[in-house]
Amino acid sequence: INREMAFSDPLTGIPNTRALREELDRAIAERGRPGGLFSLFALDLDNFQQVNDRFGHSMGDRVLSAVGAALVAVVGESGLVARRGGDEFSIVVYDAAHRDLDRLERDIAAAIVEARVQTCPGVTATGSVAHVLWQPEDTPSTLLQRADDRLHEAKAVRHAEIDQNHGLAVATVSSFPEVSGTPAADPDDGKNLRRGSGFRSAVRARGLALERWASPRDGRWLYSAA
Repeated sequence: INREMAFSDPLTGIPNTRALREELDRAIAERGRPGGLFSLFALDLDNFQQVNDRFGHSMGDRVLSAVGAALVAVVGESGLVARRGGDEFSIVVYDAAHRDLDRLERDIAAAIVEARVQTCPGVTATGSVAHVLWQPEDTPSTLLQRADDRLHEAKAVRHAEIDQNHGLAVATVSSFPEVSGTPAADPDDGKNLRRGSGFRSAVRARGLALERWASPRDGRWLYSAA
């Protein structure tokens, strides 16, 4: 019981940073051989502070617990999901050489949206996700740092895709490959958003109700809870 408490996050019940580092030590020892490639994912929740500010910390805790459970459901027995603190999570994914890691990254992003919208609609629902592959020279610390650096790079690229003025979560079509169609440009309206129709994505297919908006400026899709 004491070990379980020491290696578990008390809020979400999933492994904590201590358990993550132990798992990385084990993975490096066991996978550090030809064919033993594994990957480390780093992720956090976009604008999570909005949840605490608008709805209180109890709602924030519910969102974190829901996201943790959703990540475990996506990864299953093929990896280890850990909460590192705050809204930051890490995932160790085994047998990376035989996994479509980009697809898994998209599945993780969709799971975050689903968990956040179902638990606390009305705020930005997206998450940022990035991954790196283990290299023979990596230690747990260097691997965690590389994953964090890759996440920060990804967030910097996506930063311009969060439209704070409208309070909507923004995603490109490439982020949600099952979205169909391309919004038509509207030369008469370079600023206002137009409500879209026929929204279809991995998130929608799982029963969520999101509204789609089209930005005539650059053809992005913007999403908010319906």
